[in-house]
Amino acid sequence: MNQAIAFSGPKHVSSLVMILACSLLASPLLAQNSDNLLKNGDFELTPMAASFGWSGSSTAQGSLAMSAANTISGRSSLQLTPTTSNTGTVRNGNLFGIGQAMPASPLAGQALHLSGWLHAEGQSTALLHIYAMWNNGRTTLQELRQTPAGAPVRRRDVFVVPKDAAYIIVLCLVEGTSGAAYFDDIRLSVGQSADWPEVLEASDQADKLLDAEISVNAGRHVRHIPPTLYGTNIEWIWDGNGIWDAAAGALNPEIVSLTREMAPTLHRFPGGTFSDFYNWMDAIGPQATRPTVESMPGGIVSAHRFGTDEALEFADATNSKLLLTVNVVTGTPEQAADWVRYVNKNGRRVEYWEIGNESYVMGDTLPASASVLTPEEYTRRFLLFARAMKAVDPGIKVGAIADENYSRSFTPYFGNWTEHLLRTAASEIDFIAVHCGYAPAIWEDKGWNARTVYSAFLAAPQLIREHLETLTARIEELAPNRDIKIAVTEWGPFFDSSRESRFIDHTKTLGSALFVAGTLKAFIESGLTEVANLFKLTDAAAYMALIGTRQGSAIPKATSLAFQMFTRNFGTELVESSTRSPVYDSPAVGWVDAAQTPYVEAIASTDADRKYLYIVAINKNFDAPIRSRISINDYDVHSHAEVITLNGTALDANTGTELVEVPGFDWAKQAEIQPQSRFYSGSPDEVTIVRSATDHAGNSFEYVLPPHSVTSFVLRIQEPGR
Repeated sequence: MNQAIAFSGPKHVSSLVMILACSLLASPLLAQNSDNLLKNGDFELTPMAASFGWSGSSTAQGSLAMSAANTISGRSSLQLTPTTSNTGTVRNGNLFGIGQAMPASPLAGQALHLSGWLHAEGQSTALLHIYAMWNNGRTTLQELRQTPAGAPVRRRDVFVVPKDAAYIIVLCLVEGTSGAAYFDDIRLSVGQSADWPEVLEASDQADKLLDAEISVNAGRHVRHIPPTLYGTNIEWIWDGNGIWDAAAGALNPEIVSLTREMAPTLHRFPGGTFSDFYNWMDAIGPQATRPTVESMPGGIVSAHRFGTDEALEFADATNSKLLLTVNVVTGTPEQAADWVRYVNKNGRRVEYWEIGNESYVMGDTLPASASVLTPEEYTRRFLLFARAMKAVDPGIKVGAIADENYSRSFTPYFGNWTEHLLRTAASEIDFIAVHCGYAPAIWEDKGWNARTVYSAFLAAPQLIREHLETLTARIEELAPNRDIKIAVTEWGPFFDSSRESRFIDHTKTLGSALFVAGTLKAFIESGLTEVANLFKLTDAAAYMALIGTRQGSAIPKATSLAFQMFTRNFGTELVESSTRSPVYDSPAVGWVDAAQTPYVEAIASTDADRKYLYIVAINKNFDAPIRSRISINDYDVHSHAEVITLNGTALDANTGTELVEVPGFDWAKQAEIQPQSRFYSGSPDEVTIVRSATDHAGNSFEYVLPPHSVTSFVLRIQEPGR
């Protein structure tokens, strides 16, 4: 986990940091080893670390030793064992450890590569810190952290030396009051050191400091951000894919808790293809009397324990609402109207109703062939359903499906679906429902390496945004007198669904989280887009869910954490912003067309009362930090800002969720992003959200965005400016 924290005064600096800084007044020299700016970073020279470049903190807080355990090279590693007096924190300093310092001026403006092997046991956490310190005591900190794991883990980060800092300080620390922390081969180098593996392809800029500019016109309101953009999909089969606990006869409390933490606003129900064959009346009344049915022609058989009432109960429990998808294939207008009447019995509970799923898809499977309709037939049915449903409740919003996709490589089976639909039925359409947000969709694996796949994958959000602009223009052209919105009722990371796929489980990675963040940004910026439902919240097969399982317990995936960056760390009013960034070229992969893509994207908002300004910045560079110059116009903002960062140990890092185990069924070995893949080292510590603070924000400030990260800045607006 990478953490960046800025502290504004000496009260936050530990005595060890101050001692190390003062020691430079007597000996302001860099380490002599050009490959490592640190002395004795491999802890091989002596059992007394302080005699060889490292200085220690109070022995009342712990003890240090050279240990033969958890070594990577040589004979020894550093072992820090805390006592019950080691009760300090990162924020107030005063943790037990050792460190060394060097003058910052010879390194000003350079990118330093910090790396080391960390291990922790018991209740301890191993911390590797690098500080920049100014003469007035102000500090900026980046942190590498390792909680207990099976073996030492290599942690790395890039630290850009501020041009006016006085000192650079590196600390090995232990957090906790029991257990132990181990360190070996700690290195700090200018550029890429010998122990930092060569990077591949797009990473040739990893040893350079790239620059970007983010400009925010905070007083220029663009639109109110529809809360319904933060939706998911839930399905009826298998007890709502685990949402319902059949044994307890109640909602699964783990799923409820994790969903509340993610804070989605709208759940699409009862499924994608499943909704084409769903009879809502089979799933009401006492559960014991409900039938067990085939989910779709040739599909799995499931008991109807998770129906309309259970879905509404789940929505209530998670402070969200439902979007219901009506069966236009085997259902009738009368059944749909009765469904509206049923959910309205205690006052209207459902506002958004989608008529049909993907009837424009002509596929080889039995469900696809059973659900396909021509545009003429679908439009005829849509009008019958919409009029019957609105006769019950004229206030509902009814959506019609359209065969739109952002990829130019996608050729719809029917060439005139959207045009015929809008020209014929626009008077009854409140929103067009499309599924134009899946990527990279590798139906044919051409042997691309993982870096190539991800370079295209992270280019997809800008292509999705461009497609929504094109779709907006089509709607305005074909239905100029109607205020028809866009609903992306299915979207999300999707690589393949085959067990032979090298990428099927990559929907759980940090790279997929960056895609989610970039796509949410695209939806927010699309003026007609009012609804979006990520596919999907939970999943019995485990590979497409936002919430997965690890060792039998439900945990959030990296994509769920990206969702939170907007639902919990962003405002409600979109304001004008622009970004200038270095770009990269990506090839066409799967459904993603070739593109030139900026490494840095940013979006800004305020709260309704204009008290806070929020900026979310995404760094898509696999390897390099990017220094961003941020300028804010129209309002004055405080220099203090909260900084929330989503990041992980590598682009393919993940929280360790597992694919479902099926006897006699083996999943393919998954591709890894070299040179420092963490795909098979998944754990909740590998991808995290870290909250920190800086007192050096304001209307103009610089911030170094870590590689493969999403960063949210929360700034307090002081008063109107110009």
